[in-house]
Amino acid sequence: MRRHLSGHILNVRSIGGSVGFAGSTVYCATKYAVEGFSESLALEVADFGINVSIVAPGFVRTDFLDSSSVRYGDKTPKSPQISAPPTTATATNKPAIPRNWPARL
Repeated sequence: MRRHLSGHILNVRSIGGSVGFAGSTVYCATKYAVEGFSESLALEVADFGINVSIVAPGFVRTDFLDSSSVRYGDKTPKSPQISAPPTTATATNKPAIPRNWPARL
């Protein structure tokens, strides 16, 4: 394409490049990347007469997300055991403040 000073690159996007979905973090991240990559690439190759387009096909009925083609992890991660920082108890109604907090920020 560069040698001929012409060409057209087509990259296919997905709704996952515009909106995030729970349980699809990696998929959505790669689709966001396609958008950024395409926009940056278009600026880099424009002087060579090469165009870059992002194709947005819309919703297409496929078996892509049926149980035979995708397996999601457990959507209810277990919370790590976090211990509260030590606090200084007071006789007033003020909330307890962790000992290691600065007096002012």
